[in-house]
Amino acid sequence: MTIAEYAKLSTDEQTGLLKKSGIFIDSYTENKALVMIYWIYGFYVELTHTSTVIEIIPYKRGYRMTDLETEPQPACSLEVACA
Repeated sequence: MTIAEYAKLSTDEQTGLLKKSGIFIDSYTENKALVMIYWIYGFYVELTHTSTVIEIIPYKRGYRMTDLETEPQPACSLEVACA
């Protein structure tokens, strides 16, 4: 399934696929809502909800990835001080 095909599904279908096939990555709270991040079919999905689902956003890259990606660490050398 592609990200475009996933985005066309209903909220219930998207949520069902996340429960069945998604891999839970992380969660955090934002504005009193729980945001859960999943990996499914080669892309990420952000599920935001309180007592009901508020929003489901599929994405591959972009500003939503900044908290999940880590910067590569430089190798130790004479020019670079290592901790």
